Amino acid sequence: MGQPLFDHHLFLALREVARGDVSMHIVTGALRRHEAPVPARVADALADLRHGGYVRACATDDLWSLLELTPLGVRLLTGWVGSGSAA
Repeated sequence: MGQPLFDHHLFLALREVARGDVSMHIVTGALRRHEAPVPARVADALADLRHGGYVRACATDDLWSLLELTPLGVRLLTGWVGSGSAA
């Protein structure tokens, strides 16, 4: 995945990961935020972002792992915010 053009769902997904709001179940791959399932479009965006190397799961001792931005994801989010595309 090359650097994507601004997309509202990709931006929301990146922002939620940056805030520490999204966890992933290591075994099933299920995503949740604040103990609730992640909406389908945001989950799809997160899948694309993980595939592109913008998001990864942190290593934890339990079955739920917090998602975090990779350096590439930080640059993407910073670029979108800095360019005003996310306004």
